[in-house]
Amino acid sequence: MGDEAETYGLTWPGKGRAAAEASAPATGRLEPDPARSVGSDDSPHLFIEGDNLEVLKLLGGDYAGSVDLIYIDPPYNTGKRLAYDDDFADHTAGNSSSRDPGARRHAPWLSMMYPRLLAAAELLADGGVLFVSIDDTELPHLRLLLNEVLGEEAFLGVLKRRAARKTAHLSATMSDLCDYVVCYARGRLGGRLSTASSTEATRPVLNRGNAVSERVLPRGTEARCGDGVHPAGRRCVRSLEFEILDDLVVQGGRLVGEVRVRGPFRVNQDLLARTVFITRRGGLRRSLLPEELGAPKAMSDLLDDPEFYNERGSECLADLLGAPVFEHPKPVGLIKHLVRSVPRPSGDLVVLDFFAGTGTTAQAVMEVNAEDGTHHRFIMVQRPEPLRQVAKLPDGTRLQTIADIGRERIRRVIEGMGARAPGFRAYTVRDDGA
Repeated sequence: MGDEAETYGLTWPGKGRAAAEASAPATGRLEPDPARSVGSDDSPHLFIEGDNLEVLKLLGGDYAGSVDLIYIDPPYNTGKRLAYDDDFADHTAGNSSSRDPGARRHAPWLSMMYPRLLAAAELLADGGVLFVSIDDTELPHLRLLLNEVLGEEAFLGVLKRRAARKTAHLSATMSDLCDYVVCYARGRLGGRLSTASSTEATRPVLNRGNAVSERVLPRGTEARCGDGVHPAGRRCVRSLEFEILDDLVVQGGRLVGEVRVRGPFRVNQDLLARTVFITRRGGLRRSLLPEELGAPKAMSDLLDDPEFYNERGSECLADLLGAPVFEHPKPVGLIKHLVRSVPRPSGDLVVLDFFAGTGTTAQAVMEVNAEDGTHHRFIMVQRPEPLRQVAKLPDGTRLQTIADIGRERIRRVIEGMGARAPGFRAYTVRDDGA
């Protein structure tokens, strides 16, 4: 056989059926769910409960070519049965024609992802960016899938993220600290991915693991926690512990006198004094200095920041809900970093996450809007996947599905932000043939 008959690409048992599923018409419709919505009927934000392949097809009518950023954190292929168990995935898993154990393991995952990526690509705007979190098991296959869906020229790079403070010791051969974010663009990107900062951007002043030291908050420090006397004592805000040694006396949004603080500081006294402010929840953050607001820098392909670790994702969600209800959600800081990296020459972004999980992307979008003065819109899609056991929060709220967690998380973020955050409109997929 000559070389002209050979081809290069990715194939697996069931690929044809997966492609056909992507092109099959939607069978349902999006039905408003006012009881689960928060705020006004014209909120720009959407939370849709249903199978994400069906939802992607349904969104095609109004959102084709309109989504500026897609972030997804799909199920990693652990070799176990996938929650997104389409007919064609079942078919490939049991395909006896393939005697290759690798094909049997990878085929269901590929058949699950392929039609969803094809449908999602139709929603991306020209210059829109797709970010996909993945581990090393399916990284090479994901690259080949996206090369086929968007084209090799659409590849922007692979970000390597340190995912944990300490290794999980899950690998028998080497330390496993990292996973990846694969980046592709549709058409011509409106600029480079950057680490641009806005005048509203802030940074932490504490870092768990640093040596404990004492700093002084100067008289006149901005305090967003409300006027009055806030007693001295130990604090734990966003899982960072520190101690206020003097009463916080706030008048007109400013400290009346100096206040000593002990904690694991990551900045010196001079920088703290010039930039620190007290947050609404009584935490400490700092504003950026003018020299830190220079020209955007190209995004690094190495993501190694404690705000990007999985522990931060777990801590943030547990703090917000009052109890640990989900293992290893992606950290809000990571998604905020990605949202801010995308060039937006035409204005605000439409952000889609069709493996929305606990709603990390929604919280990230709302926080970026509040901090940067932007008006990005989110569309979250999550199937009503049951939790292993019903989660009961301290206030009595009961959560039965991952979609329940996502809606409750967004509701609480909105409640905390008040007027700064519009609500969201909830929808459910209904099968017209049912």
